[in-house]
Amino acid sequence: MALFGCRKEEPNPEILDPVYQDLAKELAGLKSAKDEAEKAVEAAQKAVNKAPTRTMERRESEDDLHKAEGNLARLTQVVAFYELRVERRRVEARRDYKIAFAAEKPWPDPKEFEAYVINKRLSRASKNWADRVPKFSTGGSPNGKEGAKPAQKPAGEGEAKE
Repeated sequence: MALFGCRKEEPNPEILDPVYQDLAKELAGLKSAKDEAEKAVEAAQKAVNKAPTRTMERRESEDDLHKAEGNLARLTQVVAFYELRVERRRVEARRDYKIAFAAEKPWPDPKEFEAYVINKRLSRASKNWADRVPKFSTGGSPNGKEGAKPAQKPAGEGEAKE
């Protein structure tokens, strides 16, 4: 008599998906940053209200308020994007899990997570050429001739002999 194990479908397969987990973790961090930005806007608004009119202090506090509001608007947009992205990944994970479960294939695919990590690293890489390209000289010229240190002569050569 042979005993066979039962296969049971996971009710929440997104919990097993490393891409979903990473996106959810980033969303949580962005939400806390947004909460801090909201507090910064409130503090800047109070500073504007306390500052006397037509003074440099008021102008600086208005500038701080404008920057804080801009940061809050950017974070609000990024949080909304990540909420959509997390929800879409949850739906995709459930669909892919059902397909893999029916075909009796392993899930999640480790190659997909590797590709996600590489894409994430590349998308966050600096867009500045000077940050990405190695510097072969200390000078300002890209070919390394200007500003390069002259070669030092070995000791004893070129010195006047007495």
